[in-house]
Amino acid sequence: MSVFSRLFIWGEVSATRNTALVGRVVKHVVAAVRRGTPILWVTDGFGGWAAAVRKEFRNPVRTGKPGRPRLQLWPELSLVQVVKHKAGRRLVSITQRLLFGSWDAAQQIVYATQTQLGTFNTAYVERLNASLRTWLPALTRTFALSSRDCTLLDWLRLQFLSYP
Repeated sequence: MSVFSRLFIWGEVSATRNTALVGRVVKHVVAAVRRGTPILWVTDGFGGWAAAVRKEFRNPVRTGKPGRPRLQLWPELSLVQVVKHKAGRRLVSITQRLLFGSWDAAQQIVYATQTQLGTFNTAYVERLNASLRTWLPALTRTFALSSRDCTLLDWLRLQFLSYP
């Protein structure tokens, strides 16, 4: 999701949150982005995001030597992970760490696209998820009877036809 424009690129639905699920999202995002422009990916503490982004945002570097070419991450990509540390139900601290890319490039993207300058956060996506869970009860963490992925994905797409 593009924060400033609220552009929703892709969503996926599954009974479990795993690397395969986030990998499908990342594949669709890679197909939608334009190479050569700076890309900032901000994610929560789930390590599957970093693995999926590393797998999809890379190209082979051909040297002319035999064998499989080395795969190199896109240089315009920066991945920032925002991890919330809690004690019980209380938020104690938030850690922001750069997994790959450049802090300067990531900061420039934040300054150009967000109203709350200098803050990497996942709040927009968390609010979007909360809204979806409100309007689509089958997307709650305790899956309802309509937990068939294809049905839920259809409902998700219908919801975004009317998203402001």
